[in-house]
Amino acid sequence: MTEHKTNPILSHPAALSVYFLINLAVFLIVILRTWKGDWTFGVSPGGNLQTLKMVVYTFCFGGIGGTTYSIYGLYKYTVEGKFSSNYFYWYLFRGVLGAVLGMILYFLVQGGLLALAQDATRETFRSKALLVGAAFLAGFSANQFISKLKELSQTLWGVKSHKSADAGQG
Repeated sequence: MTEHKTNPILSHPAALSVYFLINLAVFLIVILRTWKGDWTFGVSPGGNLQTLKMVVYTFCFGGIGGTTYSIYGLYKYTVEGKFSSNYFYWYLFRGVLGAVLGMILYFLVQGGLLALAQDATRETFRSKALLVGAAFLAGFSANQFISKLKELSQTLWGVKSHKSADAGQG
């Protein structure tokens, strides 16, 4: 296996820890500003504000889930003496990937392609908590959620994998 070249300072566990804390702070600040109603920075977004708020919430909670898992992984492998800078990009993008997956989860539930619970599409606190909790889990367990997305894609379009889809092309 080829060793990836990364900046030893940036890929150091201490630098990654600071990066994770910044990620968490940004996600939490955005959540708080959205909740307080001062999240549009003076721009009128128009449309359904409740829907837009839920998109922001699920994005942020997915990001918190991905970042939380990154913190866990960094802690675990550093304590065990198995930390490798080869996973620098995994650590760097896991929170962002979690945020995107949390938002995708919201759209899949709202669009009816993914069912969580009977009242997940209603405007109650319980349904909102269910959606942001599920978004957190989508970010936290990104690999498993991506596997489910692949299964959903296979069901919808009948493609088993990217390799088999590409095999038929000349």
